Amino acid sequence: MSRDVKNVAPLVMPADPWLWEDLDADAWQELAFRSHDFGPTSPVMQYAAVMRCKSERLAIENGDGFAVLACVRTCGTSGLTMPDWLVSAFNRKYDAVLDCRASSWDDPKAFGAPYPKGTNLNALRKRRIGRLRMWSGVVQAVQTGQKVNKIFFERLGEPYGYGKTLAEELYREALKINGLFDPVAARKSKKSAEENTVMDILGMAAIARECGSNRIDMGNGMLVSYHNFGPNREPAIKATPPIKKTKKPATYPKIAGLR
Repeated sequence: MSRDVKNVAPLVMPADPWLWEDLDADAWQELAFRSHDFGPTSPVMQYAAVMRCKSERLAIENGDGFAVLACVRTCGTSGLTMPDWLVSAFNRKYDAVLDCRASSWDDPKAFGAPYPKGTNLNALRKRRIGRLRMWSGVVQAVQTGQKVNKIFFERLGEPYGYGKTLAEELYREALKINGLFDPVAARKSKKSAEENTVMDILGMAAIARECGSNRIDMGNGMLVSYHNFGPNREPAIKATPPIKKTKKPATYPKIAGLR
């Protein structure tokens, strides 16, 4: 529901974005509708960027170079000045190469390898796009009043070669891994049009973040254009080790007269 301005003090955000605290649903909605647009430097998207960077801070303090680069990218895209803790982390990783302590950027002393050795990038990319396709299909189904069940997922996944189980699995991953909102749950809870609009905004940002492009081919001739906020890390699929063939014991021809 909308924020009751008669009984609640107006939302006031500190001038320094890094002092922003978590907002409840009503406050987030007020901030969203206060924005003149939903570009990457709008207040609501800057708020989302700040919260995302804060969520990566522990990983950064534990030496995660990928998280450092992700936050640098997020700050640059959203027009945010990097906080001191992020600047320090980036400089330490960068200086490891500059000071000749690491010979390449993927050295663990620098930013580290982005994916484990043997990762199938093509498989990761297909699964990444597949999750967004299945989620978008469910969103459209909810908007048009369709039932979302096993039969639906079978039809949804068929054009892409997904069985009903994989199609539903990819949709569930979109909610858990990509952080997209659940349109089925939203329909059941009978959220207001304003609340659904806010969730749509979050969904648009998440799609742009995951695809790393502002023009996304979702299949069936559908192109989606969103601002690019930078992708989340894709969970790597472990490479299956090759099966070692066991050598058969050597056999020798029998020689007459020998036992």
